[in-house]
Amino acid sequence: MITDYSKTLGDLSKEETVRIQNEDQLYLRQKEANRRLSKAPSRKSCILCNCRIKGREFLHRNVSFIACVECGHIQSKALPPEGFPDELEGKEQFTKIYPKLGKDEFEDRKNRIYHPKLNWIFSALERSGYEKSELLKMRWLELGSGNGAFLSSLEDMGVKEYIGFEKEETLIKRSKTFVAPERVSHSTGSLGEIIRTNQAEIICSFFVFEHDEKLSELINALKDCQSGTLLCFSVPMFGLSCLLENLAAERYARSLDAAIHVQTFTDESINYFLHSAGFQKIATWQFGQDALELRRFLLPIIRNTDDGDSLAQKLDDCLDDVQSVMDRAGLCDQTHVIAIREQAC
Repeated sequence: MITDYSKTLGDLSKEETVRIQNEDQLYLRQKEANRRLSKAPSRKSCILCNCRIKGREFLHRNVSFIACVECGHIQSKALPPEGFPDELEGKEQFTKIYPKLGKDEFEDRKNRIYHPKLNWIFSALERSGYEKSELLKMRWLELGSGNGAFLSSLEDMGVKEYIGFEKEETLIKRSKTFVAPERVSHSTGSLGEIIRTNQAEIICSFFVFEHDEKLSELINALKDCQSGTLLCFSVPMFGLSCLLENLAAERYARSLDAAIHVQTFTDESINYFLHSAGFQKIATWQFGQDALELRRFLLPIIRNTDDGDSLAQKLDDCLDDVQSVMDRAGLCDQTHVIAIREQAC
């Protein structure tokens, strides 16, 4: 299996600056979401394996989470109520995570964040024995296509057959500014339903699975994929950032916030997910933003010291090196995976 590590954190500097600027507001929204979730009834079954939920329980910022004993998946003990957290006034919607962009801003974000994803997919698959010309001819499907940045990257790469599905109508409208309208469709069903009704040879999905409360249904749909189907996805991991969040409980939590993120993956739960769906892992790319989280939590403290500016600069200068160590140690807060559907028995 191919394993790659790390990328420069400078690619995320603009998004990190915005996060820091809005941190107080984000924290207050998150705190209210946590309060509402604490009043919700407990889950009866695991999101991933669908077994009766039981396992090790732990508190994360005063919210109860449970690591399923059957599959290792981490999820809130409370079952989020219907529409949660959509009922929150001024919630951190995906349309705010992906704000409206002009053409230059769109191209900049695409080049910094989405082109590297696609370049890695092609690189890993070519190292696994695929020809680039073969990959360009395949049918690509993206689940949760957002504002169309990855779809546009596929176009730039020369892929001819591709389509994306997105449930947020605002994002669909925005994506049609940058990609042909027929390349993106409104998602009204589950991820499993989309897979079943849109045969694809390569299925891609970036930071979407952790928002799905029907992962067992997704697994069943993937089971029905043809042998040789490729699955390329990224998910958040229970890593160092989750631990850091408990050391800074009065700050905005990006990883396991019990609002936008009420579940997260582990190595065990990813392996369970793939094995249950009949897929074999062929490549991973491990990198995270944990060093940026460490910097965000330390920066107010550093700035109050006599030599704050110098210390802040020294920290900035070593962020990539610090993150690289975390990535190789398996402590990073996310992972990218490529897997292939095995021959059905």
